[in-house]
Amino acid sequence: YQRRVHGAPNPKPKPAPTPEAGLVLQLESSKKETHNTSVLQFRVTGNLQVPLCGHIAINSRSYTPLPSEAGYVTLLVKRYANGSVSTHLHSLSPGIKVAAKGPFNGPFKYNPNAEPCSYGLIAAGTGITPFMSLIPVLLANTCQVTLLCCNRTRADRLLEDELQRLALQHAPQLVVNFFETRERPSVAAAAAAATATPAEPPTHTAESTLGPTTPPPAAGAGAGVLDPDGPLAEALAAVTATDTPPAPTGIGASTHLRPDQVRDLVGMGRYYVVCGPGGFTHHVEQVLLRLGCAADRYTLM
Repeated sequence: YQRRVHGAPNPKPKPAPTPEAGLVLQLESSKKETHNTSVLQFRVTGNLQVPLCGHIAINSRSYTPLPSEAGYVTLLVKRYANGSVSTHLHSLSPGIKVAAKGPFNGPFKYNPNAEPCSYGLIAAGTGITPFMSLIPVLLANTCQVTLLCCNRTRADRLLEDELQRLALQHAPQLVVNFFETRERPSVAAAAAAATATPAEPPTHTAESTLGPTTPPPAAGAGAGVLDPDGPLAEALAAVTATDTPPAPTGIGASTHLRPDQVRDLVGMGRYYVVCGPGGFTHHVEQVLLRLGCAADRYTLM
């Protein structure tokens, strides 16, 4: 697929105009986020300025830093069983140095004058990292923002406390939803659902930080809400009906999302930014296209 920016094709991101091509990062601290993901804070010499949604490179891997104070680079790193770079980073002790390159521009170019100012951000796993810098910018520009965080299980949620804090602080301008693609409901809940209706039993769980009464984006902002019984919802259901096992590098090619779970996120009149493993972003792109989203109304990262 071709990566697209806001209104124009951008098949290959270009390096940012900065002299910091070669970087030396010294590990300051490491904090475990989940069973296989840690937040690593590095001290860096010089005035490193990473572009919005940009990244740095460590060997063959690209990492988008989390917001951090001057003189530091903070990375959210998931350890993969066969990932030499991620395994090495997880094994570092404070004081150890690693070489990096960058910063580099990402494919997304934010246009503060774009209308309507309504964004749907869709992240899988560590794909949440660029949104941690993007969300404050969008909120400051009075944009309506809905963030969808996809993970395999609740235990895999990343940066949940910070996202909950942002959602409560900026409600209803910011809505944050968590979806677990591999989480199964309790036996009692599944039994009750089976006896109440002959519909297909649920295969995943969903939760909004603002609860079930969260209002949809205002119609005046140009953000429509997907009708769960409409033709677009049926198209989405056809795309997400399969239960493909997850790929070794990420969440897999299926998001497992039902139309009712995305009604506050997938709608007309929004600009979408999707970040995650390649199979995930490609799948979401196909969903957006089937929903009638124009090719210049989304960016894949």
